[in-house]
Amino acid sequence: MNSRHRVMIVDDSSAYRRVIRHCLERTSNIEVVAEAANGQLAMPLMREFAPGIVILDQEMPVMNGLETLKRIRDQYPHIGVIMFSSHTIEGAQVTLKALEMGALDFVAKPVGTDPVDYIRQQLVPLIQALQVSETTADLNVASVPARPDQAAIVGIGISTGGPVALRELLGNLPGDLTTPILIVQHMPPLFTRQLADTLSGICSLPVFEAQNGQAIGPGVYIAPGGRHMEVRGSERGVQIHIHDGDPELHCRPSVNILFRSLARVYGASAVGIIMTGMGEDGYAGIRELHRANARVYAQSPESCLIFGMPSRPVREGLVQGIGDIKRLATWVAGTGRRAVPKLENQKPCTL
Repeated sequence: MNSRHRVMIVDDSSAYRRVIRHCLERTSNIEVVAEAANGQLAMPLMREFAPGIVILDQEMPVMNGLETLKRIRDQYPHIGVIMFSSHTIEGAQVTLKALEMGALDFVAKPVGTDPVDYIRQQLVPLIQALQVSETTADLNVASVPARPDQAAIVGIGISTGGPVALRELLGNLPGDLTTPILIVQHMPPLFTRQLADTLSGICSLPVFEAQNGQAIGPGVYIAPGGRHMEVRGSERGVQIHIHDGDPELHCRPSVNILFRSLARVYGASAVGIIMTGMGEDGYAGIRELHRANARVYAQSPESCLIFGMPSRPVREGLVQGIGDIKRLATWVAGTGRRAVPKLENQKPCTL
């Protein structure tokens, strides 16, 4: 495997191209091989310079990001694309569309922060993580059956590759599932609201961007971008608590914070699922779930875009099952409570 990433930058802003190149070229295993100011100029350069990854802007003249992405997927399907997304509602909508079309992931453009530090923290690790791949055989573990007993709540932690994986996972769940599902997807503000709206269109369950103080009932609740989500018990029952606490492992929202609260409030009746993403967010929370005798399942390496977040819990034996996305959906459906069907025109039984 080539140890150096060959990267091409496609952005109509010369300032952004310069900053991105500056950051990437100071990383030993990344080489910037070409630049272009729009998609039309970029396409012939891809054959000439053979990049492995393209950093692609959305809003460009002549040929925009989505048009360029479609050409890349058609002509060079082996090239990975990372969208460089504007931090607006329209930018979030286009970004989610790009992920559906085959982009690997996205980085939102910096707002109110130093662009050099931001790109070093957000873009460089993502490019490096995309080089790593593992298989279940490498881990010397096997998928094991899920315990069939029901769960009171399901928590999901997910990051890189998440929007596409969540479409498949939630799209395979039955509409009569009454067990609440709480999701921490690493995303900035605006993007999670668009994600909830997008998932509502393909999921049989109601999907919400979670709100502070919201009562937990049947449905799917996604942590708002840039804010933590946890559960708290009260005299009125269990509610969602949204807050602006310090980031954990540079993550806000944090999977750890959600999982710890599930262990604390629900104990053994909780289920945690750790899915595709880079880093170790979720590991500390999974340890708490494990201590509480709750079940934890992990997405398999082969089905992850990046097998980072599930890796350590799997290696340390903290999970009860490893499976692809359809298998995870089957386990969620099997452990979740189902709505009792209403029987119309039922006549009383007489003896």
